[in-house]
Amino acid sequence: MSALLLPLMDCYILTGIMTSANPRFRYARPDPLESYDTASITHRRVEQAIQTLGRRAWILGPMGYALAHAGRTVEAANIANEIEPSRDAAVELAHVYTALGDKPRALDALERAYAQRIVDLNFMAVDPMLAGLRAEPRFVTLKGRMGL
Repeated sequence: MSALLLPLMDCYILTGIMTSANPRFRYARPDPLESYDTASITHRRVEQAIQTLGRRAWILGPMGYALAHAGRTVEAANIANEIEPSRDAAVELAHVYTALGDKPRALDALERAYAQRIVDLNFMAVDPMLAGLRAEPRFVTLKGRMGL
């Protein structure tokens, strides 16, 4: 597994998206209840990926999602503000806004992704980071327009 994917996996694991219940995502991890700070380790790994690859939305989106779920909402909102102007970051933006509980803005971002024909939107029906939107009428309508 690429070392560059580890920060994203850590974000997913930290927020409970990836669990040992899903065999595709089994990942040897130390016990999170041990004395070290898992969130700090994850943050360091994400920062290393950012130093290597730059502040790209595909890294910042999951990081903002994880920060919001960790209660670090100001940092998550700052990430949302940073990736908002990015042309191809609408799905990542929706992830962060969903985690922040801002459903209208998350749905606006998904509509933007639809208008821009962003391929990642094809997975919206099964994307665990968008689970909080699945019951929303706008989400259901968008899913229908896409034939999902």
